[in-house]
Amino acid sequence: MTLFFKFLSGALKDITVNKLRSFLTVLGIMIGISSVTMMVSIGGSAQEYINQSITSRLGKNLIVIQPGEPQQGGGVGFNFGAVLSSFTDKEFTAVKRIPSDMVEFVSRRQISTFPVSYAREEAEVLVYATDAEYFSIVDIPLVSGKYFRLQGEPNRDVLIGESLARKLFKLQNPLGREISINGRDFRVLGVVEDTAGAAFGGEVLEAYINIEVYREVFDRPNTVNAILIAANEQAQLSEVEAQLERTMRQVRELLPNQKVDFTVTTQTDIVETSATILSTVTLFITVISAISLIVGGIGVMNIMLVSVKERVKEIGLRKAIGATNRAIQAQILIESVLFSLIGGIMGIILGASGALAIQQVAGLPLFISSGAVIASLLVSSLVGIVFGLYPAIQAGKLSPIEALRSN
Repeated sequence: MTLFFKFLSGALKDITVNKLRSFLTVLGIMIGISSVTMMVSIGGSAQEYINQSITSRLGKNLIVIQPGEPQQGGGVGFNFGAVLSSFTDKEFTAVKRIPSDMVEFVSRRQISTFPVSYAREEAEVLVYATDAEYFSIVDIPLVSGKYFRLQGEPNRDVLIGESLARKLFKLQNPLGREISINGRDFRVLGVVEDTAGAAFGGEVLEAYINIEVYREVFDRPNTVNAILIAANEQAQLSEVEAQLERTMRQVRELLPNQKVDFTVTTQTDIVETSATILSTVTLFITVISAISLIVGGIGVMNIMLVSVKERVKEIGLRKAIGATNRAIQAQILIESVLFSLIGGIMGIILGASGALAIQQVAGLPLFISSGAVIASLLVSSLVGIVFGLYPAIQAGKLSPIEALRSN
């Protein structure tokens, strides 16, 4: 143990004597570790943000039924079945008949893209044809105005997203004004927060109209491309999901051994899928960032080889007075690991600071992966051992006579 601290003290002295060379040696390790720490921390922060957004917007008890076979391997993905096929009100009515102790709210949704205009302003808009219950299932905060009525005959009212309101009306108050949707007039009942941008990326203009009005005004069939359910909070989600599958099988007249032609997706499925996608992307970026660790390790090895060449006489003298090959090799390895650990610690500080700064600017939850910090220290030590091994072996092989004779 005394010999270890002696080697450590010598290594620290050598590092402080050659400050510039020492800094350049650890630079590659520092960049690699900081990149890995930053990427893992930002990835974890983004996942936490997505989880919070999904839970707060959709609730923990959301279930969505779409046409088309389930995705291979489970999870949630782009379902072409929901685009190429659709349900009718027959499925929607059957789901609404499920007792309220299992299902609290049921809504239907048909998505279309229409040109929307007001005065001289015009834009392509994602139009959701739905009903009043939709806003009890999906949390879409109201900015101004009011939601659709739960009771009574539906009118030609429309709820528009904030981005669409800004585009069409600039600084004017949109409430009560009439806009044209695909050539048909609708009165603006309210303005809601944008939601489609989070799902599709970027700014997506959106509007909501009553599905019965949509069918009548645009002469559309009684079809829907999604049924949304808010399960009763007292019910087990798995039991509700099983009941929904039984109901859908029955109404679609599927035999017990026949493959389903619809997909039942829960909020948990959505969270797990988003986590899988984000983890894959984070891992890919982290692996690319970790390549700089190899470059840093090669830098450490080169410096340690130079150090061995500079200390040939010292090594020869130590071996002449009884130092073993293992003692010489241990000294070189300790110096190599110390270089790597210093680079690792500096990288962790730099990476964590960068991650916190980005999270603060982007409005993400503050998150630093303790696992990434521990892994970074272990990887730093491993890099020091692996890339210090060859210089250590070379130092141990030096002949004391040849070493003392050399200039």
